Amino acid sequence: MFNILFVLEQDKKHIVHCLNCARKVNPALDRFVILNQYKLDELIEVYDTFQLGSIVSISFKPVRFKLLVYRIV
Repeated sequence: MFNILFVLEQDKKHIVHCLNCARKVNPALDRFVILNQYKLDELIEVYDTFQLGSIVSISFKPVRFKLLVYRIV
C-alpha cells in the first residue's frame, strides 16, 4: 500500500514497516500505529475548500408504553 506506514515501537525506537512485513511480525497488526501520508498540496486544498455543514436538528416524538401487570392468584 502506498503512503501507508505501519509503525511499531521496539526498544524505545519507532520502526516503520510495509504492510507485508508488518503482517509477518503480527498478522492482527496489534500494537502497530498506522499512519497515512498526504502531500502538502492535498492538505492545502482540503483546508482551503473546507466548509462547515449546517446543523441538523432532530426532534423525537415521545413514545408511550403500556405497562401490563399481571397478578398471579
